[in-house]
Amino acid sequence: MMDIARLLLVAVTCCCWFSPIVYFNPSVIYHTIKGQELLKLYIIFNMLEVAERLVASIGQDAMDTLFYTISSCSFYRVLLHFFISIVYMFLHSFIMLVQATTLNVAFNLHNKILLIIMMSNNFIELKGSVFKRFDKNYLFQVACADVRERFHLFWLLCIVLVRNMSQHQWNIVESYDLLPYMVMILTAEFFIDWMKHAFIIKFNSLTVDIYPEYRKILTQEFLKSKNPRHGVDHIDLVSRRMAYSPLPLAAVIIHMTLLSFKVYGGSSSQFNYDTIKILAAVFVNLFLFKVIVGLLLVSASVRTLREIYKVTKFNEKSPKIPKLVDPYEQLPRNTSSKNIRDRSDSFGSVTFAASKKESSSPEKNSTRKSTHASPTHGKHSSKNPNTKAQK
Repeated sequence: MMDIARLLLVAVTCCCWFSPIVYFNPSVIYHTIKGQELLKLYIIFNMLEVAERLVASIGQDAMDTLFYTISSCSFYRVLLHFFISIVYMFLHSFIMLVQATTLNVAFNLHNKILLIIMMSNNFIELKGSVFKRFDKNYLFQVACADVRERFHLFWLLCIVLVRNMSQHQWNIVESYDLLPYMVMILTAEFFIDWMKHAFIIKFNSLTVDIYPEYRKILTQEFLKSKNPRHGVDHIDLVSRRMAYSPLPLAAVIIHMTLLSFKVYGGSSSQFNYDTIKILAAVFVNLFLFKVIVGLLLVSASVRTLREIYKVTKFNEKSPKIPKLVDPYEQLPRNTSSKNIRDRSDSFGSVTFAASKKESSSPEKNSTRKSTHASPTHGKHSSKNPNTKAQK
């Protein structure tokens, strides 16, 4: 039922006429954005980026609620949550479509100033993140958000590349001008994220050893989501950890691919059956590729966990090396009044016990002498009061 619900959400979003990504023509959106000023384009791109993150955080809860109601609640509640999920899919997919169109406008401008301005956003993010206080848990959320952002940007650039190739009749030579800028944007994203994490670790006194812990958490959640015995029936644990829902992106990619290959047009309902056959073959190959990648990820996750457990087991059994002591290093003296008072009291008690011991020693010696002298006096010696006092 979960897979059927996912399929219905994607199909309604990318194929129904009342969906925003189908109702609005991408060419009209492109020329509307292109007619704006440069500053407006920069503001639009930043607003879309913030809106996409906010909608993604809300939609993840909507999807999880839908999958929960499918497995446990009534039919009417399922319809209600399915309608809410459809509204979320429409909104999120339309924001992604406008994002991809804005990037396409930036690539097709002659001066490429908008691309440089968009790359400057990464430096602003670096400035806002480096001088904040981070702990291990918050840094893990930042690392997951960076992975999600790079993945999202990669697929937006792929949509831009496919749209430009379709406009040039799939001539790859005409698209060579875009590839250096795409590589430059992705490289700048990786480099600035690397600098951000390096300075966060430096300023917060953290170690690089926390990143293998993050990898261990992700591999455990990935294996748990693939194992049916754990009962993970709702949204994928890794997707929830990354705060990312892949269904709106899948709907946008499918719609833009069908539109670029001219499977259907905006006004005509004629389908190109040769193109459908090609896309069906591509779909089968992508499905097999997904299965192979899933198996490789499972094997890599199991191998990673085994290596981590071996290292932890070795560290538990290995003897601890004693700390080297410098003979010239003096121990710190504690000169607090309480410790001095305790030491003086203990010293006084020791001296009092020693004096008491010395005072009791001559009495013991005298008693020993009296006991040795008592048998020589006979019976009358016991009546002497001096001997009783000595005893």
